[in-house]
Amino acid sequence: MRMKKGSVCLAAILLLMLCAGCSLLTGRVRRDRNFEIEDYGMTFTAAGDWEEVEDTPFDIQITNSKSYLGIMAYGEQDLSPEQTAQEVYDWQNSDLFSRRENVEVVEQYQEYHAGGKTIGSTMFSAERDKNQNYYLSCLVRFDNRDDIFAFVMITGTPSYIQNSREDLLGILETLELSDASASSISSIS
Repeated sequence: MRMKKGSVCLAAILLLMLCAGCSLLTGRVRRDRNFEIEDYGMTFTAAGDWEEVEDTPFDIQITNSKSYLGIMAYGEQDLSPEQTAQEVYDWQNSDLFSRRENVEVVEQYQEYHAGGKTIGSTMFSAERDKNQNYYLSCLVRFDNRDDIFAFVMITGTPSYIQNSREDLLGILETLELSDASASSISSIS
């Protein structure tokens, strides 16, 4: 009896190792991808199943076929003299949701601090072309730089956004500014 349990355990371990080896051979290993908003010196990382979208109103937009994540970067040259990051965030939301139906706030604006940045978000529900989506609208501000910030809109089905929220916000937590971003921002016209 003892010998059978040991054999079963050994067989299970070998099967797991074989499956892991197969995924290595078939290339199904998760690899993170790096993305960049070159004009603003911003970079971020997402899982390998995220692909960049062409022809988008955002500085960069990526999709994993279940969700879209779009980022608009802003530097002080993009703002009027007294305009704040919060005002841009509010305006972007107002503009987007003026083109949606049945808009509801699911979660009020809340902020948290992670990795040298403050990430604020509001969760909306809205319909477009009779399809209901959740919109996780985010404002990312960098602790060491008050001259640059990012407006981020993440969209997807309600169940996907709810179940993947931590992973989606985790992408934003990887958002970084390069050392060269200070000089590149001042040269944008």
